[in-house]
Amino acid sequence: MRHARTLTAFLAACTLSTAFLAGTAGVAGAATDSALLVITPVTGIKCLVVVKGHADVAAVEPGNLTVRLFGADAFDDDDELEREGPLSTAPTGDYSARFTVACATLDEDLGDDEIFAVASVFDPATGVTVDIRSNTVTGTF
Repeated sequence: MRHARTLTAFLAACTLSTAFLAGTAGVAGAATDSALLVITPVTGIKCLVVVKGHADVAAVEPGNLTVRLFGADAFDDDDELEREGPLSTAPTGDYSARFTVACATLDEDLGDDEIFAVASVFDPATGVTVDIRSNTVTGTF
């Protein structure tokens, strides 16, 4: 009888451990939304803009991505400076958008300019568009 109780307790502990590990593996493996903005002046007139990241979506379709650039203002609304799209994410939700803009477009105020991107990704499975904000790039454009 004692062996039966020990075996039952051991099996119960294994079941709980397996359930816990399966639950945490799902959380650790879940991809999160992300966006990385890089701006590189190519000439005195043109700047190369790259926005890449991941959208945690259940489904994708062609043209489900739009990228917008904004000038960050401390005392005013952030002004939309540029819009690119429609673009598409990969089936995994990963995306990479590369385009050129006139550097003068990014010159949003006196002195240093603060630019960030917003990747808007539509998930056809839920009918929801998710806005993913990037890092802010500071520079004189």
